[in-house]
Amino acid sequence: TYCTGCSSGSVTDPAPGAYRDWVTPYHTQAIMKSFTPCTINHPGDIKYENTTIPSGVHCLPHDKKFTIAGSSSGNITVIGGMIEVAGTGTLAPYNSDHPVLFYSTNTAGTAIKMNPSAAYDWTGYIINRSGGIEINAQGVTSPFNGLLEAEWILVNGESFTMLGTFPDSSDGPMFGAVVLEE
Repeated sequence: TYCTGCSSGSVTDPAPGAYRDWVTPYHTQAIMKSFTPCTINHPGDIKYENTTIPSGVHCLPHDKKFTIAGSSSGNITVIGGMIEVAGTGTLAPYNSDHPVLFYSTNTAGTAIKMNPSAAYDWTGYIINRSGGIEINAQGVTSPFNGLLEAEWILVNGESFTMLGTFPDSSDGPMFGAVVLEE
């Protein structure tokens, strides 16, 4: 059964279309911020490059950009506008009880862009309820362990593997987890 919490009711076989009203634990910005209140506010665009990103929940306006480049790592959650990640490092959610890594609040349909190198390791949820997620990777193995939620997802590359989990899976060897290979 799908969409058990939707206003339109549950269905056994969802028809093609937008599922933005599906209820997930993090389906609105207000709920997201109640779970993970902002600890670092950015009034404008912000870029972290070749550095350890300050731990915390980074918040920025819906029309501003959060960029990670070079060799950068951190325990962060980002709630805000446009998000772009490239380079190498390790990224994990600020609060493991609420495993959101990136949550886009952009209303223009702009994609979250993830362009890892072979040395990037991500854990957490990446959510863009009003747009897409673009992942461009080549020769990357296991860059992501978590969940992708968006209106659309585009994966480009070769020799690329992404490991995902599902609600009944447990942490560890990823046995039975969803695997996307391109």
